[in-house]
Amino acid sequence: MLELRNITKRFGNVLANDRVSIQVRTGTIHAIVGENGAGKSTAMRIAYGFYTADGGEILVDGKVQALNAPHDAIALGIGMVHQRSRKRNPCALGRVSSGHRSTCDSGEPVGRPTTAR
Repeated sequence: MLELRNITKRFGNVLANDRVSIQVRTGTIHAIVGENGAGKSTAMRIAYGFYTADGGEILVDGKVQALNAPHDAIALGIGMVHQRSRKRNPCALGRVSSGHRSTCDSGEPVGRPTTAR
């Protein structure tokens, strides 16, 4: 289980996260939604080691962990699907966004449903 407990993060005078807490149990999927600027990406970047929290704790399987870089998170089994990609791979994008096979698999257009054969 991944737990962010009372995470606080500031960028200068801007308070991006103010005592944010979330528990993500193994094998579950969560969506974090909110307005632009609400701190969603900041919290996830802290969980993935891109940013260091100014306060609070990160626990993995009940143990406090220091995530100082993404490789620390990866070593603990934490992955991240990034919000935006500078280079969009239409094959991967098609799989994720539509749930259908893309041109990389079948030669059919990205996102077009495939039929069982």
